[in-house]
Amino acid sequence: MEERDTKDSILNRALILSYLKYKGEKTKSELAELLEVSRPTIYHHLEVLKRRGLIYSKKPNTEKKGAPVLLGVTKKAKPLPLKSLLKTKQMIDKIKKHTNINKK
Repeated sequence: MEERDTKDSILNRALILSYLKYKGEKTKSELAELLEVSRPTIYHHLEVLKRRGLIYSKKPNTEKKGAPVLLGVTKKAKPLPLKSLLKTKQMIDKIKKHTNINKK
C-alpha cells in the first residue's frame, strides 16, 4: 500500500514533473540538486512517479559504463508551469524558515 502524500511531497513531485517537461531529460542527481533534497528522498519521489506512469527512465546513448540514467515525463503527465511551482516552493521555504517549522 502506498503511503499518504504530504504537501511537501506533492509539491516536490509536481516540481520534478514540470522540470522534466520544460527542461528535458535529467539525471537523479540533477533533480536532487534542484530540489535540495537527499538522494534517497529523490529516489523515493521518482519511484512513486514511475509507479504512477508519469515518468520514464532510459540509458543514455553511450558505451560508457556507469553513465547516469536519464529521466523524462510520459504523455500521461500533465505538469504545471515550472515558474509558478518554483515561486510556491520559495514562499513555503521562507515561511518555514521564519516560523521555525521543522521538516518532517
